[in-house]
Amino acid sequence: MSITEISIKRPTLIIVVFAVLAILGINSYTKLNYELIPKLDFPVVTVITVYPGASANEVESSLTKKLEELKITEILADKACEVLMPHSVFTVSISGCGNICTGAESKDIGIHGVGKPKITDKECIQCKKCAHACLDRIISFEEGRPVINEDICRLCGNCIQVCPTGTIGFEKKGCRIMAGGTFGRFAKYGTELFRLTDTDTIYPILEASVNLIKDNLSETYEDNFSLLMHRTGISPIFEHLSRVGKI
Repeated sequence: MSITEISIKRPTLIIVVFAVLAILGINSYTKLNYELIPKLDFPVVTVITVYPGASANEVESSLTKKLEELKITEILADKACEVLMPHSVFTVSISGCGNICTGAESKDIGIHGVGKPKITDKECIQCKKCAHACLDRIISFEEGRPVINEDICRLCGNCIQVCPTGTIGFEKKGCRIMAGGTFGRFAKYGTELFRLTDTDTIYPILEASVNLIKDNLSETYEDNFSLLMHRTGISPIFEHLSRVGKI
């Protein structure tokens, strides 16, 4: 007897069979395990570089080597109760200018290449290229010479780069360093540690940050560097800098 004949002669049996299959299917579906965000292993340390005038590979290699020496990967792995998620990794971002092309302010450690401008004795031809290049519009002119509002200057150096006569030059070059930034739902800018400092300060700050994670990161209170800094403040970093003679 074929399936077709059984279906015609015994419709009740077929209905029961399909009903049982439907019930079993629904029951199996409700017991399926699924996760909207599956547990995956992600790289622990990220270095983003935009560094005009220097090889990005050299800068990345130098910072990565330092972080490896500090064993940041092992420290974070030991502190994590489960696999590390993207918001729990330790990220260092370097931007070659104050315009923050890489979003360095929202990283664990953000480093911006900056330069403080100064008005030199060279003649100004009043081309006003500096004023147009300044995104914050803080350059005015008095008696035919540029005047910079230093209180709100972002030290991006745009005005220096476009000045054709050298009327505006560098008083000092260095970097701006921020710590404790984060992205996502609770995104926030990091705390400014230095507005303008020498690049030699970068490594001691990395050391202080890793030590802070090693000594204070808790599974109970936080799962990333930003939340840790919110709890401890920046004083542990400056205490370390004081011990190594950087402040």
